[in-house]
Amino acid sequence: MGGAETCLLRLITGLRKFGYEISIVTKVPVTEQFFIDHFRELNVTIHTFEFNPFVQKERLNFFQKWILKLKRSYFKRKVKKEWVQYINQCNFNILIDYANFSFIDEIRDFNIPKIAWFHSNREIFDNFFRMKQDDILNTYDKIVCLTQAFYNILINRDPRYCDKLIQIYNPIDFYDIRQRAIVSATHFTEKYFVFVARIDNYQKDHLTVIKAFKKLVLKYPEAKMYFIGDGTGRNYYENMVKEEGLEKNILFTGIMENPYGYMKGACANILSSYYEGLPTVLIEGACLGTLNISSDIFTGGPQEILLNGKAGILFPIGDIDELAFILEDVFTEKINAMQMIDIATQSLPRFDVDTVTSKVQNMINMVICKNI
Repeated sequence: MGGAETCLLRLITGLRKFGYEISIVTKVPVTEQFFIDHFRELNVTIHTFEFNPFVQKERLNFFQKWILKLKRSYFKRKVKKEWVQYINQCNFNILIDYANFSFIDEIRDFNIPKIAWFHSNREIFDNFFRMKQDDILNTYDKIVCLTQAFYNILINRDPRYCDKLIQIYNPIDFYDIRQRAIVSATHFTEKYFVFVARIDNYQKDHLTVIKAFKKLVLKYPEAKMYFIGDGTGRNYYENMVKEEGLEKNILFTGIMENPYGYMKGACANILSSYYEGLPTVLIEGACLGTLNISSDIFTGGPQEILLNGKAGILFPIGDIDELAFILEDVFTEKINAMQMIDIATQSLPRFDVDTVTSKVQNMINMVICKNI
């Protein structure tokens, strides 16, 4: 239920309107009924090729390791054969690697036009780039960057990217989000903040938010925060919240298929990540008329969405004190939130699903025509 998956669904919905026939290929089975139902409605087929299902989960003796190696070798040959047959039989016009070059090894040898989307941050790209620089440049006809800042970084780094790169934002269906917010509208009387994110142990930096929010609660005990999401770090952070005596102030909702009612009713929507590509949750917050507060990530996603602080508030990554000051100013209405919200609303058309889908369609047609 992450941002990339949601954007993929919106993009597929838009491309189906243009008449494209689409197949989804994954390396792990799709189990979320939400996505299965939508793909079925869109008449999109799903195929799973588990290229390495035998993961070592416990210590093995020599014989067990030998057996595991044989299983992996046999399965790898079997899946590769099925994969090649599948691609050749389907007669695809184009292959789109939508998740950070994750299919580069599987698609590089096919003589079919290829496009890659890069959703993550510069650090991850740099690590991957050092290992597979030539593969990236030789495999893909186009590489989509989500932000202009990241596009500029790559262009300045290596002129060979000039013909490969294109900047396209994630698509947002504003009408759908606003309608869903009405359906799930909250009726809380108290002021509250929302933090909508996967709950892991690092990237989203829940720790900074908890520490900063505690400073606010010491002055304003009635303040509340909703952590919307789930993940491997949830138990850890729930225990931390209890240790800090904040269990009545910070509430964990778990995964919500429709968090937009909570977001619309909040006095602010918070993002505190160490790194992001183009964080969709900030665009959704702006769509719902909610003030956004975000860490100032150097790859430029929040900066571009919040127009360098004109359409929302930016704070230094991990700065507990600065975030605490911001939370207090928002909670006590010392800042002109409506002015920022108005500017954010006016800047939304660049993310509109129809606008973005048209750009993607033009790119696909250009790549296909170039390879004819």
